[in-house]
Amino acid sequence: MKKKNRPEQEFEDDGMPSTIDFEYLLTNMMGGKRCHGSAGHHDLNAWKEVVGKIFKSLKKHISYNVESTDNFHKKEMLQECKRALENISEAEIVHHVNEAAIIRLTYLAFLLLGQQPDNKDKNILNRAEHYKLDKFRKITCSQTNDQKIQLFLFLITEKPYINKYKESKYFIGFNKKYCEGLCCDDNESNFEQISRSRNIISNSKSELRRRYVDIFHGDSYKFLEWLKKEFKDVYKDIAEDMVCL
Repeated sequence: MKKKNRPEQEFEDDGMPSTIDFEYLLTNMMGGKRCHGSAGHHDLNAWKEVVGKIFKSLKKHISYNVESTDNFHKKEMLQECKRALENISEAEIVHHVNEAAIIRLTYLAFLLLGQQPDNKDKNILNRAEHYKLDKFRKITCSQTNDQKIQLFLFLITEKPYINKYKESKYFIGFNKKYCEGLCCDDNESNFEQISRSRNIISNSKSELRRRYVDIFHGDSYKFLEWLKKEFKDVYKDIAEDMVCL
């Protein structure tokens, strides 16, 4: 027997549960102290407040990070955040809060790719041009030498590089004094091996940061050239993930 669609007023509104992953999202966006303990069950008003904070935070992130584009593009993004806050405020059930968030976040995602899609008059989307969002602008990436350095220092402690270079001569040799107190134990667990390797590389990363500031005095061009020379093979490998497409 086919189920009938329930009218809106029949939606159960028992609140909204959220997981620890959702709390991690909030703490990364707005800070640990402010959002600690966000995981759990939220009634309608509490959920409206939480989701509203996400869009308020997005407004600030857009204001401070979107630069290389036309003013209308930036205004569109901020307008979507404003509409989201209005929709959330007017929501009478949790379902409407979630729906508003999905709609506005999706529109924001498309705007960050260039523009909102307009395929309502097409029956089938089977051409590349149907997915192009560059009618008004083309989104491109720009990167300074300092940003390349920061990305390199970030990537060396991330997978797959942490595993690939955990016994690398570059990191162990670069920081011999620190590594003298660390020895390989045939009986150590995989977790202990990864932890030891991460400590070696993380300590080396701290030393690299110190050199960048104290020895190269923040000269990103000179430090980047030194990095390419001293960590030649590692830099060449990681560089594939550092290049702007």
